[in-house]
Amino acid sequence: EQQLRTVVETIKFNAVTDRTVTSREVLLAQLKDIRVQGYAVSYSEWNPGVICLAVPLQPYLFPVTMSIIGPEIRIQPNLRRLIEQAKLSAELVDAKLREYAARA
Repeated sequence: EQQLRTVVETIKFNAVTDRTVTSREVLLAQLKDIRVQGYAVSYSEWNPGVICLAVPLQPYLFPVTMSIIGPEIRIQPNLRRLIEQAKLSAELVDAKLREYAARA
């Protein structure tokens, strides 16, 4: 937790849209939720009208994610299903990568 706070303290927050996170405390709270949920969703934080859904691939030395990005009008109605599908896909990718590593 302290390592995460140290990294977050180095971030320079610049608003790209009116939905961009610009607070360290908000970011830390979101990261806590993301860890519990196992996914992250960004609503127009970088591009207006765009949703980004990301799920982690495990385990790696550095953070690795698989993402789905698209127009809010197409992603939002299907978000729950896409979250579940993305999590399942990440599990399959993780399993394949471990399988390949075991053969190496």
